[in-house]
Amino acid sequence: MTIKLDGKNALATGGSSGIGEAVARRLAAAGAAVAAGAAVAENYRSHPKKAQQMVAVIKADGGKAMAIHADARKEHRDCT
Repeated sequence: MTIKLDGKNALATGGSSGIGEAVARRLAAAGAAVAAGAAVAENYRSHPKKAQQMVAVIKADGGKAMAIHADARKEHRDCT
């Protein structure tokens, strides 16, 4: 099944590694502009290079992406 997401925006929590990274890459491959962030703020703060590397790979493949710090577990979302 092929999904076209051209012109759409997507948020991939946990997007700097594992399943979240795979989801971010698939969303970008389908045409979405992806904001990928660590679901646990400490992961992004302690390993920001991993998130930036994932963004670089998506951009090198012609996609749009950005890394963000976002803790989706909290009622008040802290995004920087």
